[in-house]
Amino acid sequence: MGQIYRKIREADALVIASPIFFMSVTAQLKALIDRCQCFWIEKFVLKRDPYKGRRRPKGLFVSTAGSSKPIVFEPAIHVAKAFFIALSYEYAGEVLLKETDALTEASRDAAITRAKIAGRALVS
Repeated sequence: MGQIYRKIREADALVIASPIFFMSVTAQLKALIDRCQCFWIEKFVLKRDPYKGRRRPKGLFVSTAGSSKPIVFEPAIHVAKAFFIALSYEYAGEVLLKETDALTEASRDAAITRAKIAGRALVS
């Protein structure tokens, strides 16, 4: 984790991606997020600014879901936002694609367009 913590601190941007399982991110991504509790402690308990004078990095959340439920991504978005807040990252938004169990070419193409726009915004 020490190497991952260092990379998180050095990055200009971070993209986390996960399919939705039971209305949230996968256990593997959640384990990584939970292991980053030290960033939350540093920010909210020790009151340290990890980026001292440099531009805050940006964070983007990318996700897919087979479900068509209107709220399918909401719990995972809350997790992603909390993660980026703890890291002191600027939340750059999300790229989401639902109904992948019945994916149409049009919805796939629209998601690719949204991903390109989000990627450009992330590095601008």
